[in-house]
Amino acid sequence: MSCPGSAQSFPDSSLSARVPGDTRGGLQPPCARQSPGSSLEARRQSRVLIVKLDMSGDETLWRRLRDLAWDAMRYRNLHARAIWAEAVGLRVDPAKGDPHDLTKHVRRGEKGRLSGSAYASAEREVRGMWTRDGRRILAGAPISEWHQNSSLSVRGHVRREESGVRLEQRGAGFVLALQAQAHTEPGGSWLRIPLAGGKEIDQYQARALLGMLTWTVPIRKAVVTFRPTRGQALVRLTYDRVIALPDVGARVATLGPLGRTGRLMCRSEQAELDCTHDLASVRQILDHGEGLRRRAAAQLGRFRGGARVRRRVLARLSTSDRVATALHTWTIRLVRWCEAQGVGTLVVVAIGGGDWPAHQFMAQLAYKAADRAIDLRDERSAKAVEPSTDRAIKAETKRIQKRSRQLQTAVRTLRAAQQESQ
Repeated sequence: MSCPGSAQSFPDSSLSARVPGDTRGGLQPPCARQSPGSSLEARRQSRVLIVKLDMSGDETLWRRLRDLAWDAMRYRNLHARAIWAEAVGLRVDPAKGDPHDLTKHVRRGEKGRLSGSAYASAEREVRGMWTRDGRRILAGAPISEWHQNSSLSVRGHVRREESGVRLEQRGAGFVLALQAQAHTEPGGSWLRIPLAGGKEIDQYQARALLGMLTWTVPIRKAVVTFRPTRGQALVRLTYDRVIALPDVGARVATLGPLGRTGRLMCRSEQAELDCTHDLASVRQILDHGEGLRRRAAAQLGRFRGGARVRRRVLARLSTSDRVATALHTWTIRLVRWCEAQGVGTLVVVAIGGGDWPAHQFMAQLAYKAADRAIDLRDERSAKAVEPSTDRAIKAETKRIQKRSRQLQTAVRTLRAAQQESQ
């Protein structure tokens, strides 16, 4: 999505929003090691497109996918145990000397109704788990397990004729073709599921879906997840996107709301930083700062020398100081991230409305960006139809309040346990 008045464009992806505390998007060599004027080759990025499936009125297809997901869950668990058994030296027939005869035995007899593309994808997931946790498992940790509500994954391929995931067009909509079940099953190995309508108005999804339809964007993997309580199913389509990185210092990052969720994101050509939590924290201080001061003053009560203690405590709880600290933390994190990504221009499109000191945020951001030779362009006044951040801020505020209540409950429980022990 191109921002009016800006040369920066958001990458074509409906990538799910990053959670607060996510470490992705930080220092990423060789970006941090490149000197100004040096050029980088094109970089391959793995992206995920999340689309809702339309299975309304087709209960048979819904049940078939759920059954295949159950088979995939069972096969993952059996394959994981076979890998553990091979790692500790167990064999089906030790005389043959085949180090992988257990996994082959599981593949022959336990893959059930899964197609080759489906059980191959399940094996890749298990191998990834073993690479990550295998050393701990061999040291005594339990083997990771997949549960009944696990997803169904199907492997794709660069060549369309060898891929188990394809996208077809039916009228004005799209149909997802999955080679998910064995060819001996009724109806053959391919299942065709319509995608939910409305993709023509979503420029992030439509651009990627059209590329998958023509196979200029090969689908690497499809993962179907279920929402049983809502009767919904989603598919996560993984694909590669090749981007040509500009020189360090010539890159552009854009700060503004993203997609229908309205999360406040800072996006460059190669990475993204979620700033929704930072803005929600500032709003939280402004909305509840005075209440915190009043509660603290009431709890201090009256005692000799209490006026001095009251002033010192209330000074630490000053709303303006807490807001300034939060804005400083946010801006320094944002500028350091831009510097690590080799960004030379930071474009601020929109940072959310409401009653909060946006001018103070811009002032702090301006001098910090100038210290690192980053050009700051304020384009908030440009007339554009941008999604509102209110919905994302409210959701983030609820998360902050929930964590605060959980912390208070834990503190009260610990204090009660200490009193009982005394």
